[in-house]
Amino acid sequence: MFAVQESMPVVNYSTKVISDQAGSVFDPVNNSRIRINVPSSLSMVDLRNSYIQFEMSVKAPSGAGTSAAAGNNTFVMKLGNEQGVEQVFRNMRCYLDNREVENIAHVNILEKFKGVYAEDVSLKGLDATFNHGGFPTNGNPSFFTTDADITTGFMTQNRVPTKQVYRPKCSGLWNYPNGLPLLLLGNLTFEWDLEDSARVLTTAAGRLADVPLQTPAQNAAVTQFVLEAPTQGSEPHWNGFGWGDTNDRVKAKCPFTVGNVVTISGTLDGGAAVSEERVITAVAQDAGNGNITITVAAVDLNAAAPNDDFTVEVHFGRSGVATEDAEKYTYEISKVEFVTRAIELPLQYVQGAMRRM
Repeated sequence: MFAVQESMPVVNYSTKVISDQAGSVFDPVNNSRIRINVPSSLSMVDLRNSYIQFEMSVKAPSGAGTSAAAGNNTFVMKLGNEQGVEQVFRNMRCYLDNREVENIAHVNILEKFKGVYAEDVSLKGLDATFNHGGFPTNGNPSFFTTDADITTGFMTQNRVPTKQVYRPKCSGLWNYPNGLPLLLLGNLTFEWDLEDSARVLTTAAGRLADVPLQTPAQNAAVTQFVLEAPTQGSEPHWNGFGWGDTNDRVKAKCPFTVGNVVTISGTLDGGAAVSEERVITAVAQDAGNGNITITVAAVDLNAAAPNDDFTVEVHFGRSGVATEDAEKYTYEISKVEFVTRAIELPLQYVQGAMRRM
């Protein structure tokens, strides 16, 4: 930046700056603004090789994820939108010496568009590996949920938050190719607003609607329905629905869990339509063929012969028949840190800069 003869080599090192509310837990409702102040004492920073790191965990509504979850939806949750943690940050602002130099609204949407239209598709695999917290195999601690069983409605949320890394790819300041001389420009401040949990989290199950059922029995009061699997050979291959291809994986990811609210739909011989909303009271998986049977309060088929078009749909976000959840699945963020490459300017550079000011 400055031509100084016989100057000492620049000192280049990695350092961390913690958020202003050190030790705080951030969430989209109660504490949704993250602020990091980078002091000018760092001399010069290389934003192009900097990033934000933090810990993230998913919090279930009260009652969900327990064996007494009847009437409460229990789901294995993950980051949705095939985007990773970029979607967590909705708005971003940057300040130099308390003067705003960049303000990006809905930066997460811009990140999504950039990822879809301007990046190598192989990066999706990278995001999926490190940023999507679905359900693990063998108790992998890097995921939001460590155990689940559809037959009991029970799941264990991971008490150890997952480590996440974020770098604003749509920020001009963060992609500035040269070092930023804070010694001359003043303190650098970042602010982020968190996105609503409903726009960040989704279920790990690949399919929640129009799942076909085996033709139910001709009965005025049917309480048990069997899911019709896309069969290959002798066993159901539930992986076609995104639930896994073995019994254990199905129990971990299948959305039909004790306490889920579902709608059972179909037609009867003669054309009469059936559409009934029910809470699942029991789920069983046959040890032999893997078939899944759900039990609900009786559905009246008027003793007419049912057709083979019956389907079942899970209502995500519902906790009882015709009611909405008062509490939703949400997420928490903690231990937010700014990791950067700091460049300590030699005295000759600083003196040269002062003479030019």
